[in-house]
Amino acid sequence: MKARRVAIPKTRDPFILAPLLPLGKGGDGEERYWTSSCNPGAGALGAIMNARGDHRVIRFGQGRFASFYSATLGADGALWLCGFSDAVVRLDWRTGRWKAFATGAPRALVFPGMAFDPPSGKLFFIFHAHEGTLGCVFETRTKRARVLPIPGFHAHAMRASFFNGDGTWTLVCAIPGVSLVRWDPRDDAVAFRRIRENLDTQTENHWFARFLEKDGRVYMPTLGWYDPKKGGFADQPRPPEEQGWFGCRGARAYGMNVESGDARILEWNMETGALRAVCRIGDVGRAGVVVTEEDKILSVNLYGVFQRFDAATGALESSRRLRTDAIGRVDCALRLDRDRFLGTPFITQRFWIRNTRTGEGNDCGRAAPGGGQIVKAAKIGRKVYLAAYTGGELMELRPDEPIRFPENPRVVADPPGGMRPLALDHDRRALWYACGAPYGKRGSVLTRFDVSTNDARYRQDPFPEEMVCSLRFDAKARRLLGATTLHSDCFNLPPVAKTCRVAALDPDTLATRESHPLPLGIESASVLGPLGGGRWAFGAWGAPEGRPKGFWIFEIGAESCRPAPLDAWRFLTADWTLPAYGGQPGTGLLFSGRPGRFFRLDRHQVELWDLRSMERERVLWKRDPRIDRIAVQDGELFLLMPRQVMVLEGGR
Repeated sequence: MKARRVAIPKTRDPFILAPLLPLGKGGDGEERYWTSSCNPGAGALGAIMNARGDHRVIRFGQGRFASFYSATLGADGALWLCGFSDAVVRLDWRTGRWKAFATGAPRALVFPGMAFDPPSGKLFFIFHAHEGTLGCVFETRTKRARVLPIPGFHAHAMRASFFNGDGTWTLVCAIPGVSLVRWDPRDDAVAFRRIRENLDTQTENHWFARFLEKDGRVYMPTLGWYDPKKGGFADQPRPPEEQGWFGCRGARAYGMNVESGDARILEWNMETGALRAVCRIGDVGRAGVVVTEEDKILSVNLYGVFQRFDAATGALESSRRLRTDAIGRVDCALRLDRDRFLGTPFITQRFWIRNTRTGEGNDCGRAAPGGGQIVKAAKIGRKVYLAAYTGGELMELRPDEPIRFPENPRVVADPPGGMRPLALDHDRRALWYACGAPYGKRGSVLTRFDVSTNDARYRQDPFPEEMVCSLRFDAKARRLLGATTLHSDCFNLPPVAKTCRVAALDPDTLATRESHPLPLGIESASVLGPLGGGRWAFGAWGAPEGRPKGFWIFEIGAESCRPAPLDAWRFLTADWTLPAYGGQPGTGLLFSGRPGRFFRLDRHQVELWDLRSMERERVLWKRDPRIDRIAVQDGELFLLMPRQVMVLEGGR
């Protein structure tokens, strides 16, 4: 067995969700601003800059903190940061010194909106964990924390916070719908109320920008001006069209409308009602724009490009690229030919190509429109197909031709209502993939793409209360095998289906030929691969009919996809859990290309297993904590590590 090392080249580190936050004046009297990148591999980078784009980069240790989506100024001028609920970080932005403090909370992603209450010195944020939606109070003076249950409350993402003027704070939370959470720092009492039952996260993106605050009121899109003291809404003034309003100067409010990653900046005169186009900013997120006291619009876009525009004329006055290139965690890796390999770094929506013979490696730029990343990839002939989160697009790349997005790669399929690609397979003539529904919705959409004609066919919600999370093509039986999960993406809706299922679909029309529910207690299932003789192995995660919770193996036959009786199921491990996005379980167990043989990643050790006998045949790579995930392409095994991809040639 030969191992080939593919060094991961640096790419632009992604600046997503973290706010561009005014900090106050530095020693030179100039205003400073903060933002940060997201990188679960090398670790988040912080950037502090002035209005000219002069900046310095702050590092927080190799891979220690993936992101800081929440940031707020403390009473002493220090910056408090939070990316995951198990820790907060105090940063002295003037010196760059920082210190982390554990909260004792279960680890979960924390979105923008953490509040700081100066009189009490407390931080408060809300997060959604497996245990439910919780609050966390951190006392910055004593460094003590407590986790607060919020009975009956369910929300996926915190969005913003503001002071109510009566000693209490409001936190805005979304998905599903929109809720207002009132926190009283004097006794940490928490109450909530729902103000929107539903929210379309793909079309109503103005809810994910900042909120406009003026004269003690807060403007909320479609609802009007919220008075936190009275708890009610006033209708006037209202803009001619809704935007993500991010700031105001006097009677002039500034907003943005993001389409395919680019933002149109508008000025709304709240006295006359007039709406005026100011400028366009490419590749910018909804939190990455502010308006200054000097009537300048500052932005840091997804790829760390600082820009300054004049708010009156829309003129671009300055453009600087932050020094924030970094090695990103690889989601997909493919061999293009003998020497060239392709990789897609997390949440950057970019890709790179490395030539292992010459050593040359390049950031190739955008792979798909919008934000997100490539999560599924396949090479068919001399073309590469890339499936993108957050729009579900299928991109076609011709790596031997000039790379120039959006011409190459280009969009060749765009499933309606698709968000995160969860499964992909092909037979070199057709390609099939499944996308989950957007945040706050249940269901999925299937796509069949004809590689020779470039025709695409879609099927919406084959199982409306479930999400198709796994697909494999059975060439011998001419059937498309699928499996579902009870969960929605990121578990942001509670399940309503009692069971998930396995199914056989027509590979041409995507119609359901047969489907069979799995035992109660199974939450998610996956199609693993062929065992030989027409039999296929499936995986299931859960506690089937009261049996131990974990990952189970079962079989189906050549004539039907009906699962084997539960007594014939075999228990593999209790160590694996469901992916955070609610997708297919058992991503550490991949078909090797030989019937019955599967690669298994078990506690950072890579093994070859025969699932027919449920026995380990041999260890392919001894325990190595650097191994994050594994991938397979045409029988070759890829070990995905923080700084490199190891390709095991002949591992099967």
